[in-house]
Amino acid sequence: MGPTALSRRELLAFAGLGASVLALPGCRDRVDGAPADDAPLDDGRASATSADLMLARRTGRRAATLAVGLAAAAKGYRELREVLLPLEARHREQVRAFAPGSRIVQFPTPVLPGTATAALDGVTELEREAAVETRDAALRANSGELASALASAAACMAQHAALLDSARDDLRGRT
Repeated sequence: MGPTALSRRELLAFAGLGASVLALPGCRDRVDGAPADDAPLDDGRASATSADLMLARRTGRRAATLAVGLAAAAKGYRELREVLLPLEARHREQVRAFAPGSRIVQFPTPVLPGTATAALDGVTELEREAAVETRDAALRANSGELASALASAAACMAQHAALLDSARDDLRGRT
């Protein structure tokens, strides 16, 4: 027998599993130069540079915008809630990691189109853009720890885009 071709969904599922594993560390730890337990830095690590802090805060704002956009789409389209709300929760974790103390409500809500499919397209594009911007931020980070966290967040965002693509295909198949 020859090799078996994977379907698009199977390929996305495998890619998603890998990206999810990579994304977990970036979604769970603080990256503002302090360990998660707020213990003093006594292992010789330098605190984050101002450039790194700016990268982290921008990523926090980006994650907040995504969380607000996903929440708005979930609120407006009941059929999307099951898919969108877990992704929103992940972005809220990223906000806490990259911009501790920030309030999500301070960030503007993206304007979403009038149909569920169009709204899904809109949040998918926001996720893709955020993944690219966050990946680029990881490449500019001075701190290896921040670069790793940003890369994990970028993988998380890219995985969200893949999941949303699949959800959009499912939604179109039902209509």
